[in-house]
Amino acid sequence: MHILVLHNYYGSSSPSGENIVVDQEIKELQRQGHIVKKVALYSDTVRSKGYITRALAGLSYIFSLSSYRKVSSVIKLFKPDVIYIHNVFPLLSPSVFWAARNYAIVYTLHNYRLICPRALPYRDGGICTKCIDSGNLLNAVKYKCYNDSYAQTIIMITSGYLHKWIGTYKKVNKFVFLSNFQKNLFKQQLKSDKRSCVKYNMPPNTISPSPDKQKNKHFLFVGRLSNEKGVDLLLNAWQKSELKDWHLNIVGDGPQKKLLQNLVDSNCENISFLGSLHHEAVLKQIRSAECIVIPSRWFEGFPLVLAEAISMGCPVILTKLGPLYEIGKKIDATFFEYENVNSLKDALEDVSKIDSRRIAQIKDLSNNFYLNELEKEKNIQKLEKIFLAAIKSNRN
Repeated sequence: MHILVLHNYYGSSSPSGENIVVDQEIKELQRQGHIVKKVALYSDTVRSKGYITRALAGLSYIFSLSSYRKVSSVIKLFKPDVIYIHNVFPLLSPSVFWAARNYAIVYTLHNYRLICPRALPYRDGGICTKCIDSGNLLNAVKYKCYNDSYAQTIIMITSGYLHKWIGTYKKVNKFVFLSNFQKNLFKQQLKSDKRSCVKYNMPPNTISPSPDKQKNKHFLFVGRLSNEKGVDLLLNAWQKSELKDWHLNIVGDGPQKKLLQNLVDSNCENISFLGSLHHEAVLKQIRSAECIVIPSRWFEGFPLVLAEAISMGCPVILTKLGPLYEIGKKIDATFFEYENVNSLKDALEDVSKIDSRRIAQIKDLSNNFYLNELEKEKNIQKLEKIFLAAIKSNRN
C-alpha cells in the first residue's frame, strides 16, 4: 500500500510518547514493504517565535489554508491508497481532512481533543467531563480550560463547532482508539460505532520479558511532572509507607518538579529525582525496577511506559480509573482507589511483599497480552486490516 502519514509533532520541551509511536509505526509499516510518505509539521517552529507568530499559529488551527494546500499537493503527486492521520494540533489543523476527503482516511485519536478543548478531561485538580457529557463546548470558556485563557479557549471551541457544523469528521472512514474506554467516551459525540476500532500502542522496541532477578527494592515512576500525573499522591503514600529499605526513582521533568521535590521530607533518603532520561536509559530503569507506578488523576490514553512494562513482564500499580483499569485487569495489575493516598500506600506495601508465584502469573499474563496485542507484527497486522477496511468503506 501507498500510505500517507500526517502528524504535527509536539514540542521537544514536552517529550511525547505519541511522537515515538508515530515514528515506530512508520518504521514497521516500511519494514512490511509498504510505501510510506510523511507530511510533518513541528510545534517547535513556532514556540521560539514572537507573540504575533504564535497567535497566528493558534488561529490557524481553525482552518489552515497553508496545510490544506501542502497536503493537497502531496496527495496529487503521491496518490496514496490510505491517509493515516495522527495529531493535527496546532499547525496542520483539521483542514487536512478536507484535503484528504476523496481518499480513505484513518484517524488515530491519541487524546480527547475532539470532545474536550483542553485535550485531557481534567480541571482544577480533578476529572471534568462537562463538555463531553453535555456536548456543549462552551463550558470550556467559562473555566478558561485551554492555557487558562479565554481567547485561546474560544479558538479551540470555534474550531470544534465549525468542523462539527461542516461535517469534517464525517470524512473519516475509520477512527482508531487506544482503549475501549476511550472509544465509549467518544461514542455519543462522534456517533462512530461502525467506524470505530481499538488498537493498543506498541512499544517502540522489541523487548523481551526481563529475566528472573533478585529483588532490587526499586519502584519507578516515568512521566511528566504535572498535577494530572498524580506524582504528589505517590510521594505522600511512599513517605507514609513502611518501605524504608526500598527506593523510589522518579524519571521525568515538568512544571511541578520543584513543588514535588519540596514534598519530600529532608530526612527521606530513598527517593531520587532522575530528571529526563534518554529512552534507552528509561528502558534500563524499567528493566531493573521491581514495579512501575502510574498514579494518574486523569483517564490517560495508553501510556508508553505501561506498554513497555507489559512487554517486560514488570508488575504495575495503577489508578483504578479509565483505560488504566481496563488494561490493568488483563495483566493482574495492582490497583489503588482514585485520589486515595492510603490505598496507594497499601498497594506499594503489597507489591513489596509479592511472592514468586504471583510474579510468574503476572509475567505469563503480560507475555500473553504482549504477544496478542503489542508485538510488532501482530500490531501492524491489526493496522493493515484497519487500512483495508477504510479503503473498502471509501469505495462503497
